[in-house]
Amino acid sequence: MGKRVLLTRTAKDNDAWAKQLQAAGLVPIGHPCITQEDLDAGGPLATSLAMCTWLVLPSPKAVRRVAKLATVPAHVQIACVGPASAEAAEVLLGRCDLVAERGTIAGLSAELAARILQNQASPPTILIAGAEAGIDTSDHLLREAGANVQRLATYRTTPTRLESGQAPADLNAMGLDAILLGSPSALVGLLNTANVDEASGPILTLGPTTSDAVRAAGLREPVEAKAPSLDGLLEALADLFPLHNFEAS
Repeated sequence: MGKRVLLTRTAKDNDAWAKQLQAAGLVPIGHPCITQEDLDAGGPLATSLAMCTWLVLPSPKAVRRVAKLATVPAHVQIACVGPASAEAAEVLLGRCDLVAERGTIAGLSAELAARILQNQASPPTILIAGAEAGIDTSDHLLREAGANVQRLATYRTTPTRLESGQAPADLNAMGLDAILLGSPSALVGLLNTANVDEASGPILTLGPTTSDAVRAAGLREPVEAKAPSLDGLLEALADLFPLHNFEAS
């Protein structure tokens, strides 16, 4: 065991994952690549929830923000992008009515669009509550199906930058065996704060959106998680290092 894995989420989220990676026999190395700032969206959120048919939650963070800011009315169905978001919704909101099979916003939008087309009732209003400047590439699927799509930012994710005079991290000197990336923003933060090359170790991503960002940055071909969760990343690590038996939490 003892494989050294770089964590690139927020400092708080890195700490949460580090405990589980240590339990699996790995050595987590924290390198925060993003920060998150909560936005004051309680009033707009309550107003939008009263009028929407579906609430789409792209991340566990989005679930936590909604749970803190407002009560989801009984008439609003809740859709989550991945299993981690769905689990958080079950705990904090009491239910999750739909979780994307592919664990991506595009996959969830396609599933919702199919449901809308099958239903001859009035077009639904879909509220997507999540990070500021979230990816909008799949909204057209919902609009083409007749839905009214609204977006509301409940938090802001910012890639980390170096302070004046601060040198980028030398990943090669860390002796890394793998780099874990959970989002395109984390990739931007990593490139802002560290020298990344072929010797830095394989890059494992949480899903196709992050994988595409890694390719667009000209880095080595990423290894994508089996599922968009830490357990999925552990399974991918087990494939990379087959002599070791990593157990999911």
